[in-house]
Amino acid sequence: MFVLTICGSILIIAVLIVLCTACIRQKKDRDIDEERTERTLLQELASPKNVAITQEGELISSDQLFMTLATIKAATGNFSDTNKLGQGGFGTVYKGVLPDGNEIAVKRLSRKSWQGLEEFKNE
Repeated sequence: MFVLTICGSILIIAVLIVLCTACIRQKKDRDIDEERTERTLLQELASPKNVAITQEGELISSDQLFMTLATIKAATGNFSDTNKLGQGGFGTVYKGVLPDGNEIAVKRLSRKSWQGLEEFKNE
């Protein structure tokens, strides 16, 4: 009886150690994903296109128009809910108006949706 109690205790401790290790590893993986910088994201978005990234982190392209985040925030009212057009697989779509009066739609990638990066790049 004493041996069964010890074996059961050892088994429970081993299972707890495995579970704790798995949880810690999963948290580290999640933290690594969250550490992606804006520059890394810009490089991933720019990679399939003919685009260069300047030292200041700006994108230069001959066939696409890129704007600063400040311009986009101003156009969308800082991503205001009143300008929200809908929700996609990778984030939210907002309506915006540029200073010259042109209307734009802005797709904002969700921080929690890194798996949607490929979908975002395809759009």
